[in-house]
Amino acid sequence: MVCAKWGEALSSLSRVHRTITTKKRGSSSSPSKLFRIALTLLLSSIATLTGCDSGSTPCCNSTPPECANRVAIVAAQRANQPKLEVKGKLSTIINCAVEQHSTVAFFLADGNPDGPYKIIHLTNNGNNSGSRDTIDDQNRTNVRQVLQILKAKISQSNPLQAINLAADWLAEEDATKQLVILDSGLQTVAPLRFEDNLLNPKTNAKNVVSAIIAAQSIPHLENIDVIWLGMGQSTPPQQTLTSSARNKELEIWRGILSQGNPKSLDLKHQIKQQPSVSGLPEVSTVPVTFDASATGPSCAPFTSTVTWKDVSFKGETAELVDPAAAKKRITKLASELVTGNYHSISLKGTTADWGDLPGQKSLARLRAIVVERLLTISGVQPKYIASVEGLGSEFAGHVNEYDSHGKWNEELAALNRQVIVLATAQRCQ
Repeated sequence: MVCAKWGEALSSLSRVHRTITTKKRGSSSSPSKLFRIALTLLLSSIATLTGCDSGSTPCCNSTPPECANRVAIVAAQRANQPKLEVKGKLSTIINCAVEQHSTVAFFLADGNPDGPYKIIHLTNNGNNSGSRDTIDDQNRTNVRQVLQILKAKISQSNPLQAINLAADWLAEEDATKQLVILDSGLQTVAPLRFEDNLLNPKTNAKNVVSAIIAAQSIPHLENIDVIWLGMGQSTPPQQTLTSSARNKELEIWRGILSQGNPKSLDLKHQIKQQPSVSGLPEVSTVPVTFDASATGPSCAPFTSTVTWKDVSFKGETAELVDPAAAKKRITKLASELVTGNYHSISLKGTTADWGDLPGQKSLARLRAIVVERLLTISGVQPKYIASVEGLGSEFAGHVNEYDSHGKWNEELAALNRQVIVLATAQRCQ
């Protein structure tokens, strides 16, 4: 991209400014004069590099990228997509983060993302320009090294879940925020399985977005600048996407992310096309060509929410009250999910309102994991489990555990110790 030099330019300009402002007294030239000279030379260099001049077609008509205080990077060295390298737009973003002394969190987009992979604070406490430059360079190196070791651990691809985790992390503090996604976008895990012919030109993207909404998997992107690099780029054995398939993928992802109300959305940056890293877990391939008579999965989804009062847990534990009854109920539900061809199953654990909310959510997730394991033992394929999370006592239908006299009621509390199952399927012709 022509304006991809902005980050490097601003970085160089900042260094020039530090050097001048720390100039020893007694110099024959004033700092302001030197700065003006340096600025003129620097901008001249940028114009030369980018081909921008007063007589040409404007090529830098967009504003320089805003540096964010918090940056979340969703990425993975993963099968079927190019190896990640810090070049071009990504290099600009990292330079910006270093100059801003941002906090950067990395989220691994493999088959089952789970929390930040690593968090780096790009602080710089150098006491002179030389030491500050050295620290900045080391910070850049640290970011590059994390990207190189950010390798998929689990088979398949689930960038949507990683994006949700990254968005939640960004929302934890009031700051300028940027979400950077380095991914082909070819997700293979419910609720967004592109191998289910989603790239068919006849696919109704609005219905796909509706399925994600129904699965409660839309990321909350308020006040976040979203930049996506590498969408649609693949490596063997994944077949190269046709122009039609690329456009359909872009339409689907734009629809999903727009629902999250981001501050800005930029999805069309490419990365260097090169072989993927070898020896990584398998990722299913996605069909990119279709028979002209084939119909896409354009039918509207439906949802089913089941609350199990007969699959409850003992207080403050993830232990089932009646394991035999729970297994019988879960086996029956697993059969319904399999025969109904459900490809999107979300498990949400709940608790009574006792203790702090973080503790409640942790316990609730453990309970959801118990149910997840029973479902998979009973025949539900793990790749169709879209998400497993803990809501704690914050869920629709929560029952007040205190009676009219303000006394704790254990029977009421027990009603809140459960797992909610949300299942979504696309019924196609």
